[in-house]
Amino acid sequence: MNLFKFRPRDIFYFFKKIGVEKILSSIIFWGIALILLVPFIFDGGLYFPFITGKAFYVMALSEIIFCLWAILAIFYPKYRPKKNCLTIAVALYFLAYFLATIFGVNFHHSFWGKFERMGGFVFLVHLFLFFLVIVSFLKTRRQWMQLVFITSFLGATIGLLNFVEKFFGVTVIAGDKSGLSFGNDSFLATYLLMALFFSLIIFLEKPKERLFFLMNRNDYRFVGGLFTLATGLGLFFTGGRAAKISALFGVFLIYLFYLAFYEQEKNLNRVGRVILVLVLITTVILVIDLLIPNSFAQNILSIYTTRARSAVWTTSWEMFKEKPLFGWGPENFEYGFVKHFNPKMFLPEYGGETRFDKAHNVFFDTLIDAGIFGLIAFILIYFLVFHTLWTGYKREKITFNLAAGLGALFISHFLQNLTVFDTPGTYVLWIFALGLVAFLADKQEDLISQKKFPKFSFLKLTIIISILAAMITSFYFFVINPYRACATVPLALKEEDSQKRLELYKKTLTLSPISRYSIREHFALSSANLYGDNLVPRSEIEFTLGELEKTINENPYEVFSAYFYGKIVHETDLKNDFQKLVKAEKYLEGAIEECPKLQYLYWALAYIEADMKKFDAAVNFAEKAIALEPRVEQSHIVALDIAKEKQDEKLFRNVMERYLYYFPEREKEVLKLLKDILDKEE
Repeated sequence: MNLFKFRPRDIFYFFKKIGVEKILSSIIFWGIALILLVPFIFDGGLYFPFITGKAFYVMALSEIIFCLWAILAIFYPKYRPKKNCLTIAVALYFLAYFLATIFGVNFHHSFWGKFERMGGFVFLVHLFLFFLVIVSFLKTRRQWMQLVFITSFLGATIGLLNFVEKFFGVTVIAGDKSGLSFGNDSFLATYLLMALFFSLIIFLEKPKERLFFLMNRNDYRFVGGLFTLATGLGLFFTGGRAAKISALFGVFLIYLFYLAFYEQEKNLNRVGRVILVLVLITTVILVIDLLIPNSFAQNILSIYTTRARSAVWTTSWEMFKEKPLFGWGPENFEYGFVKHFNPKMFLPEYGGETRFDKAHNVFFDTLIDAGIFGLIAFILIYFLVFHTLWTGYKREKITFNLAAGLGALFISHFLQNLTVFDTPGTYVLWIFALGLVAFLADKQEDLISQKKFPKFSFLKLTIIISILAAMITSFYFFVINPYRACATVPLALKEEDSQKRLELYKKTLTLSPISRYSIREHFALSSANLYGDNLVPRSEIEFTLGELEKTINENPYEVFSAYFYGKIVHETDLKNDFQKLVKAEKYLEGAIEECPKLQYLYWALAYIEADMKKFDAAVNFAEKAIALEPRVEQSHIVALDIAKEKQDEKLFRNVMERYLYYFPEREKEVLKLLKDILDKEE
């Protein structure tokens, strides 16, 4: 080729020769398969490694396959998205989250999310890109069944690993909470629940064609049975009670579907339909009842867990009523939770957990994240899923086994999400299942290579260059830099040299805005512990407190930053710095205005007022904390501490008398404190 006569369209003639469609198609297909490998992804060097590693992995691969698919779709119209009711509903669902991100209480938090959950809009967009690719690119039943088979194999492998870990006591991944690479038993159970039904589909459906060259199609029922057994065994050995109950219910539903719609004996058919209707009606009633405060279903749930779930859901109703249309925005649940905080959350019967960033209920999580529009889109998705499966089966477009298996999958996943929530590893399977149903809703066709190579134009070249430029830019800002920040946090927290640690702090906070608020909080607490032990200079603690101040000024709902600011000042020698005390007082007073029922804030402010020798104000804030819920012991302890520091015997006796009324078992310790006061007076 003469370089001096090179023309841009020569690139396309070169692509034509090497078969660019076939190459790109293969890369995209196996890229999708690699995304399904997400349960095995774990990077121990990252901050919150069980969540972040999976999220960055999905985001990176989603961008790559989306870019390649977009280029393919430019030249080959058959790869372009088709109008489909379910696809439109999924798009509306993500649109609702986009609007919630814009109109929520904190755009920064909703857009970027945080490392603890990776549920910001940035990650959600990548999930939508993944959905667009699979519904547009995967055109044949064989492709889908190959990916279902891969998913089943991965689920069976994870199930066997969990069985080995639990049954034989072997540690597969160090540091996990009995959840393998998911880090949490409930998250692992959610994944195995969904994988179980994909395995059942392989077992029941018996693919009509050979999926892989090493297996005959008659082998798939046997292999699907093994996958189902391995996945079910792994699920049984998790601690996810909701997932296990939902799985059993889903299998029972498949049997009822069989009796109601597939059984040829008419009497059994009628009985099956009656039982199915009764079961579904009962399920709907219990689901609705579960959402009602102090209902029968909530009381039953409290017997097996704590009352925390019902309390959080009651608070969620208050949050929804305040912002019903667009919600609070993704990742902003904690803001509304502390604003409408239930002071009883500190009590033992509520589990003692007081910081919630999720409602642990798919209805409330959707309502709080994306408002009524998000919930409507979510309900519409499920309605269209079941409508597609039912009408497809009635018109003989979808086999009974496929319709029953997918229907049971969505119902079981929905039911277990009434007490849990999805993470990056399970979101991928949910999106994949939606893509499969959307495929079944369309007319299925074979991928026939286009004989005539598409025409070249400079417009197409410009579009391709723009796509590549956008992908490179996005990859850098939304994947690489956040990943680097996530990898730097653990290095900073482990660094022993103060100067180097401070440099890593600054580097982390400048690499990417993602999870900035929680990073600042963790850095401040870490440095405060070291400062209290005289292991770091004052410059480091000054820096971290300055970062907390930035958070407080940027977002008034970040009240825990104000709490930790006051706590750090009180518990170190910084309480001798009057300016720091004044700032702490100001920040805590502002936080109490936003969240008047959160005892943490009153405790911290009471101590700050005492440090400033404002004992009357300190007593007042301690009393307000007690008034919120007298059965919370820490509020009484704060009041006792204030009275002791004030050296007021009368005040101490009054506080002591009330304390012992609620906690008589503490009499010996309290009398000792009283003796100390009397000794000092003498």
